[in-house]
Amino acid sequence: MKLRTSLLGAFICLCNWTANAELSIQITQGVDNPIPIAVVPFSNESGGFFSEDVSQIVINDLEQVGEFRALSRANMLSMPSGEQEVFYRDWRILAQDYLLVGKN
Repeated sequence: MKLRTSLLGAFICLCNWTANAELSIQITQGVDNPIPIAVVPFSNESGGFFSEDVSQIVINDLEQVGEFRALSRANMLSMPSGEQEVFYRDWRILAQDYLLVGKN
């Protein structure tokens, strides 16, 4: 019985020791020229906007990857909510490679 208790105690100590392992991440490269993208505020079916800023969540995720640079809303020439409202010349003037328009 003492041997079983001792082995169980040793096993618990070993499990606890491995649970305290440290994670180390080393970043060796970055992106020199992130891809320019414009993310227009998402609209819903009634033409209004969501209570949560879904487009800002998307922007944060894209920029966190490090390969994208989102255009500031203050610099946007228009805020299209559908394909029919997109004027491609506006986005070319702003040097945006991609445009993301979301709708629910």
